[in-house]
Amino acid sequence: MGDITSILTSYLKPSGPVHSVHCARVLCGCLHLLDGRRLTDPFAPDESYVYPRSPHYTYLREHYPDYLSACAAYLSQPLGEKESLDILDTDVGSVCVCSMEGPTVEVTRLLGYLHQFHTSRKFILRDLFYALIRHLGGILTDAVQSRSVGAFTAMRGLRRQAKKHTGNLLWPMDSDQLLPHGLADSAKGYADAICLCHNLLRDTTPVDSDFRFQDPLLLLGKLIAICGRSIVPHLLNYGSETPCAMYHLARVIERAVTAADGKIVDRRTELSWLGTIWVLLEFCQITTRIDVRDPTGLFILIRKWPPKDDATTSVSQEPQAEAAEPPQVFSYALAACSIALQFLPRLPKVTNLFTEEFVDSIAQVFSSSGAVYLAYRLPEDKNMYHQDILDRYMRSVALVLDPRMAAFECFHWAFKVRHCCAPECQETFGSAKRQFAQCAGCGVLRYCSRECQRTAWKYDSLPHKDVCTKLRVLRERTGLPKDRDRWDPSRYREQFFNVCIADEGLTALAEDCSAYIHGLMALRQGSNLSSATTTLSDIPEEHYRELAPVFFADRFATPVDPSVLCYMDQE
Repeated sequence: MGDITSILTSYLKPSGPVHSVHCARVLCGCLHLLDGRRLTDPFAPDESYVYPRSPHYTYLREHYPDYLSACAAYLSQPLGEKESLDILDTDVGSVCVCSMEGPTVEVTRLLGYLHQFHTSRKFILRDLFYALIRHLGGILTDAVQSRSVGAFTAMRGLRRQAKKHTGNLLWPMDSDQLLPHGLADSAKGYADAICLCHNLLRDTTPVDSDFRFQDPLLLLGKLIAICGRSIVPHLLNYGSETPCAMYHLARVIERAVTAADGKIVDRRTELSWLGTIWVLLEFCQITTRIDVRDPTGLFILIRKWPPKDDATTSVSQEPQAEAAEPPQVFSYALAACSIALQFLPRLPKVTNLFTEEFVDSIAQVFSSSGAVYLAYRLPEDKNMYHQDILDRYMRSVALVLDPRMAAFECFHWAFKVRHCCAPECQETFGSAKRQFAQCAGCGVLRYCSRECQRTAWKYDSLPHKDVCTKLRVLRERTGLPKDRDRWDPSRYREQFFNVCIADEGLTALAEDCSAYIHGLMALRQGSNLSSATTTLSDIPEEHYRELAPVFFADRFATPVDPSVLCYMDQE
């Protein structure tokens, strides 16, 4: 494995993404082996989609961090116009110019072995970009799923195993290792690589049935989970094909399920469907999590214009009659959730892997994510989306209108968020690389600095001094924990509700506290609540409709059992 990483690192480290130290066949063969495949196995783009999982990933993260940093630096380097055209040239990388002689006998033998990798296939530089995207996506998936990222991250809980690890720290040890060229340039580099490996121009819609966006979507989701909300607008601005690609992947599965016509499909097809659905599900979960999601990013993700040839596509539960005028706006990510909810109930009839119980747990994630996305669609979007999404949305709106339940969910929000609670501060745990201290008075809200706490204390429209004591009294009287690690909503919800019902004074406190935290939420979203807002009844109903699904929809989702991933190891 050391010789393989040395060959790759020697190519990846020189400046400039287009250079010929080794041929594309050798480099793709190296990545193929590091992904846990045999050289005789099909190259990933040439077979049905397989979710990237390998026992090599953790070993690579522990013993070869320099190689992985070189992978991230190469893939995230922004491309100029000339470099983009060179990569798209089908002859670049296809002609071997590398020496068959290595520094050692073992490396020479390995190079000869790698030159026999799928000799009947032509490898070009674009294949290398795809293989790198898949490889780095698999590495970061291992980091997120094993909760062993050695840094403060956007998504809560990813450092859990890093403290117990007795060997080397696992890569990435810092989120900056994924952004070596700075935030904006690195995001542009990743987006350039994703666009180019599919030979797409920006702002175009994939229509090819062979379009493979699973691995890029996997990588994007893990970058967001680790690097946080600050990278979301940059990734989605540069990678503008992401929302429509989500929609396209959902459509591909729907058409395949329809084509099965009630007949049981083979095992490989089942695993391919599972991998694709899992990538979509993970991306939806990550982008709608309280501790990760970003209003600006969600606006970009949802508010996309349709292509002319797909504008009349129905995304509702029942097919709609063709309209005389096509809809003006089409929300791709929301449509992907809606389409998934259409085909999921049919999977148990054509597969052995998808049981009704498993399908139900997946459907709950798509419906709750869809409810969050629904809050961000443009008013002009008149498409009818799946009824489960609409029901979930309205349930969350109804909950907000009960001050006791609204207050409890506001405590849930405060315990889960990983950013400074000062109204105009954008600092996060990930960007500051540390946890923030709780307010000594209420023990609920967190601030990144004393300056932010002083600003929040006397903020014009939402001064924290007005509710600090109320938050502390409400938390203590209802028995809620101060330690966020002890927070368990299922344990405390009924207790909180019953105590508030028995004491009208606590219900009044709950209303004031929830109104204040709703105000913080709205300010972070750019909503313009009145500075006179002091009680729940003062907040206009349209703000509830906007805020409710955004902050509470994920409370209804049943977590999908991660043990299902073991099926992805079967071929």
